[in-house]
Parts: sequence; structure tokens; C-alpha cells
Amino acid sequence: MHSIFQILLCFCLATAVSANELASPESDPVVPPPPQSVAGVLLEKGTRKPISDSIFYVRPATETQFVQAVTTDAGGGFALELPPGKYQAIFAVMGYTRTEIDFEVTANAPALLEFRLMPLATNPYQIVVKQPRNTTTVSSQTISSQETAVMPGAGRDVLAAVSNLPGANTLSAFNGYGNGLIIRGSENDDSLFPVNEHSLPMFYHFGGFESIIEPELVESLTFEAGGFSAEYGNATGGVVAMRLKDPRTDRLGGYANLGLLSTSAMVEGPITAKDSFALSIKRGFLDVYVKTALEIKDESAVDPGFTTYPMYYDATGIYKHVIRKGNELKLIAVGSSDRVALLDKENKASERYANDQFFDQEFLNLMGEWHLQQGAFKSVLSPLLAYRLLQWHEGPRAFHKQREFQLGLSEKLEFRLTENQRIKTGGRLSAYYTAMDSNFFIQPKEGEITQAYADKELVFDDDIRALYPSFYLMDELHLDRFHLTPGVHALWDIHNGHTAIDPRLSAKYRLFEPLTLKAAVGQYSMLPKADECHAPWGTKGLKPERALHTVAGVEYRLTKDVLLDVQGYHKQFDDLVARSADDPTRFSNSGTGRAYGMECLLRHDLAENLFGWISYSYTVSKRKDAPGEAERYFDDDITHTVKTVMNYKPSTYWSFGFKYEYASGKAYTDLLNTPTWYEVDQDKYHPLYTGPINDNRLSDHHQLDFRIDRYWYFDNLILSTYLDVRNVFQNKVAVDMAYNKDYTQREEQLALSSHIPMIFVGAKLDF
Repeated sequence: MHSIFQILLCFCLATAVSANELASPESDPVVPPPPQSVAGVLLEKGTRKPISDSIFYVRPATETQFVQAVTTDAGGGFALELPPGKYQAIFAVMGYTRTEIDFEVTANAPALLEFRLMPLATNPYQIVVKQPRNTTTVSSQTISSQETAVMPGAGRDVLAAVSNLPGANTLSAFNGYGNGLIIRGSENDDSLFPVNEHSLPMFYHFGGFESIIEPELVESLTFEAGGFSAEYGNATGGVVAMRLKDPRTDRLGGYANLGLLSTSAMVEGPITAKDSFALSIKRGFLDVYVKTALEIKDESAVDPGFTTYPMYYDATGIYKHVIRKGNELKLIAVGSSDRVALLDKENKASERYANDQFFDQEFLNLMGEWHLQQGAFKSVLSPLLAYRLLQWHEGPRAFHKQREFQLGLSEKLEFRLTENQRIKTGGRLSAYYTAMDSNFFIQPKEGEITQAYADKELVFDDDIRALYPSFYLMDELHLDRFHLTPGVHALWDIHNGHTAIDPRLSAKYRLFEPLTLKAAVGQYSMLPKADECHAPWGTKGLKPERALHTVAGVEYRLTKDVLLDVQGYHKQFDDLVARSADDPTRFSNSGTGRAYGMECLLRHDLAENLFGWISYSYTVSKRKDAPGEAERYFDDDITHTVKTVMNYKPSTYWSFGFKYEYASGKAYTDLLNTPTWYEVDQDKYHPLYTGPINDNRLSDHHQLDFRIDRYWYFDNLILSTYLDVRNVFQNKVAVDMAYNKDYTQREEQLALSSHIPMIFVGAKLDF
């Protein structure tokens, strides 16, 4: 027991001595290492886009408390001071996946960090189909960029999104959109399709094979089905206004696209601190398909004898220079070329027709823009220089060559008088010079039989000059629950000696928070076409065609994400241009007509990884060409249309969508067993029909489109692929009625997707 006590006493003394030594003033204190400078940048994964003005948090890896909040600058950069050690950065940035990233700071080694966040949106380019902000337009529809990028059945075509909206229909042999949009019963030529401030001669290759404008260059697309504002003139149908994007200024980037239709590439980025550019090119594969099909064709098939396979090219360039904030210059160039040539070795040339044929169409639009904004004043001045070549040759008495030069000038002004009132005004001047050399039979007009005037040739070898000025004035007024837009558009036809003054008014009234009433009324005028008012084809002095639009409807938001839009409309047509029954080269404004209908749209906005809509359109469009005649349907009258679009995005990497469409058949004139006359020169029968027009209907059709998208994200690029199946079950889609040689048999002409599977696979590398 005494030994144990001695051992414990010795242990206590030893402990006391050790504690005293530790407390000795001669001991060196522990000095923590100094903080280190930490700099870095926050980027979007795949696109390298800087994530600016965003906050993230940093904490030690072994703790749960945030030690510092960090804000990125305009270039995504950040800087902070941290002692050496292990840390964790926590990101909860809007539009990106929540992310936690570990990193380490070491002594005497400045840390340079690069963090990348996964975006929730998979499209690195902004493609937005939308209506203008604070507009009182009553018949606009909107589609977000994510919805457009994965639209089933559309491929990479932005305009195809419009055809899925109520009020728009289309039919073409490619089951595409090249025959133009039928907007509320009005044919394509009655509607306006401007790109920025000016129109393009065409939007599609070879009647609907593929669109000209690359979707990655599109910033916005405004669809006005009717009752549109006074800003737009020379149209009685609707408006589809496309606006091209500004080039990116943060970095150099672009994409390379390889699809079954074409291959394309685009590069864009800054040149200097004030200059940027974008350039895209495209080469179509239609010639490759045709050549391959001929190589594997059945022995009984007829070889058309291509000497130049159908081919096309596109190019678009955009250059922007910032003089200073609110003062910018832009130059835009859009060019395209289509060409095909054939040689028929079986049939010899005749007096009228040759055994070699070719078609060539190309254009180049050069557009400038000067954007100026100073306080409450805005101005957009846009000159245009355009060239177009259109020619085809089928023989010594069957050819057409047209070279057209256009000078244009557009000016748009806006004055913000108060926060609730804006005055908008502007004008447009279009001058044309066309050199024409043509020897061809008379081309049919709306409601006429295709071969009706095949025996009447017209020779034209002269120049055409035309000048068309226009002006508009409108007032956008927002008063509590009322939104009013009165306006007027004036158009002068110098060649025919007429003036059109079109007053318009649109209004919206918010009855209560979910429910808005809307209405519009206005007059719309459209100039007669060149071949209708220039001799020897037509009659000088024609008046503009007129249409009176009346629209009324309601918008009701069932939930935050679900909208119901119902509207009805009526269009009264007057002064329609019609051909004389006695002389096919004489025209008059004897035609009248009407179009009426209703549209219903139930839409789920993009939310919870889901978007879609169900729409129904009912349209009746009729006209008569002279007083006392019975009404007949327009050529493009399609009465009932139901469309359902749905897309689900279960993750950042996948999306699935489908589109179902049902449409009644369009009107047509039945030529079965009609009397004919025989043209020896071409060994061809031509119908001699004098009966009722468009009193029959093609078959109704329905089709299902399906699409899958898959995305792979890398640090500096994105690989996106898609599988788009158009008309999955190959249902019959009738676009016209076809007849045998002497009109004793007939069958419906079907869209291409009715014969072969339309499966489109594409891959795009964005960098």
C-alpha cells in the first residue's frame, strides 16, 4: 500500500513539472499560415458561357457553417482570401443544377479555380417564338426556346413550330412547310414573312424540303394570325416576323451539324471589344438522296436523266458594331441557291419543248440596321440591297428568266411619352427593277385549273420598274385594366395610281385577375401581284385587295401553368383580283369573299419538365370572282384541325415528345372524265373544264410524330443527338388529286411520308 502511494505521488510531480515547462515563456507560439489569394471563373458546362452576377458559398470541408458568400462579376470571375486547407463550394444558381465542388488551397501557391455548372436548359442557343412585350395584339401565340428546340416532327425548323399553332395549316409533297402557311383561310401569298425589317424571296428549298435560315441564328419569331397592328402592311392574311440574333460577345464558339437533310456549321464571337460576328453555311443532301435512289432503283422505273442533281446551298452572315450604349450598327447578309437540270434521252426536242430542262433560283439580301436609343426615344433605320435570279428553261417557246434588283429603306420610331403610353411611327420605301425575258403559257390563279391556259402563250421581253412607299402611326396606351392600340397604315401604289388608308384598333381588358377579354377590328390592304397589273400578263390600274378583320376572344388562366385561349374571327374580302372570263390577260377587282371561324387552345406552359397543348381550329373560307356567281371555297380551305403537342424532359440529358394532328381534307376541283384537248407537241392532254370549282374534298388525314433527344455535356462542348420520326404509322396524307394521262382515272397524291418512313437522325456539336 505504501508503494502504491509513492508511485502516485511521483506521477503527480511529473505532471506538474511538464505543465510548468509548457507554460514557460521561452516556448514558441503556434502561428497560423497567412490567407492565400484565390481567383477563378464560373462557367456553364458545355458552352463555356460565363455565369455572371451570381452568388455561391464557400465553407471548410470539415465544417457545416458557411464562411463566405462570393459574387461573380460580369465575366463570371471571382476573387477571395482563404487560409490553406480543404474547402467546399456550394452552388444554387437559378437555371443550373445545384452543385457542390471540393477544392483545396495550399500555402505559397495562389489558387486558380474553374467551376462549371450544368444548365437546366439543354439548348445553348436562344430560339424564342414570342409576342412583343406589353402588346395589345389579340391573336399572338408564344413558344419558349426549350419547346421549339424539341418540337416533334419539326427537325431543326423553327417555322414548323408556327404550323402547330391554332390558325395555321400547311400541306406540301414533302409533308413539310414549303407550300407556305395557310393562316385563317388565307393563302401563303396573302401573308407577310419579314426577316428583321425586310422580306426574303423564299424560305424553303424545292417546295418544302428544308428551310433556309439556320435555327441557331433566330432570336425571336412573332406569329400574328389576324388583327395585327398598323406596323405591318401589304398583307390581308397574317404575319410571321422572324428576327435574327445578335452575335455573342463573350467568347468564340459555334457548332457543326450533321443530319440526314444537310450539313451545316456556324461560328460566332467577338472581333474587338465593340465588334462581333456570326457566319453560317449549309449544304443540302437532296442530290445525294436522288443519286442513291437512282442507283438502287427498280429496272422498270423511269430514269429522269439528271445532268445536275437537285442541290442547294445557304449562307448567312451577321456583323455588329457598338458605337456606344444605345447606338449600334448591324450588317446582315442572307443568300441561297437552288439548282437542278435534266436531259430526257428518250424523247426528242419539239417545236415548243426541248429535251433538256433546268431550274435555277438564287438570291442575296444585304440588310443594314442602325439602332439608336436615347432616353424615351428609339429608332431603327434599315436599308436593303437585294438581288434575285429566277430562271427555268424547257424549250425555245417555254422559258422564263428574271433578274430582279431591289432597294429598300425602312424607318421605325418610338416615343415613350409616359410609362403607360408609347407612340410608334415609321415608313417604308421599296423600289424594284426587274429585267424579264419570258415565253410561257399563262399561269393559273386561285381557283383556276392548272392546265386551263396551256394553249395561250405570252411573250415578255422588257423591264419593270416599281416604287411603293408606306407609312404607319400607332399609339400603345395602357390604362389600369385597359390596353388600347389605335393605329393607321397608309400604302401608295404608284404604278396603278391608288392609295390605301387602313385604320385599325385592338384592345384588351382584364375583367379580373385570371380572365382577360380581347378584341380587334381593322382594315388591311394588299397590292395586286406583278403579273396581274403589268401587260401583257395583266391589267394596269387595279386597286389593292382589301380585308376587314374582326376578332374577339377571352384568355383564362386556369392555373399558374395552364392557359385557355378561345377566340372567334371574321374576315370580309373586297376588291379581290379576278381574271376576265373573256380575256385571260384582263383582270378586275370584281371578287369578294369571307373567312370565319374559331380557335381554342389549352396549353400547359413549360413547368415541371413538361409542356404541351391541345388546339382546335374551325375555318370556312369562301369567295366569288364576279357579282352574281355562287360562292366557292378557296383552294386552301381546311375546315377542321386538331393538334396535340406534348414533351416530357425527365432529366437534363433526355427529352421525349410526340405530336398528333388531325385535319380535314382541303377543297379541290374534280377533273375525272372531263373533256380534254390534245397537245401534239408535248403528247399531253389538257382538261376543258367549265363546272363548279372546289366542290370536293380530299381525304381527312391524321398522323403521329415522335422525337427523342439525348445530350452529352463536356467541359468545352455539347454533343446533342435526336431521332425524329415523322408520320410514325405512315398514314395517308393527301396533298392533291392526281390524274392519268387522259383524265379517265384518278388517285390522291400523297405526301412523301405516306410512302416511305420519314426518319431523321441528326447530331450537332456545339462549342
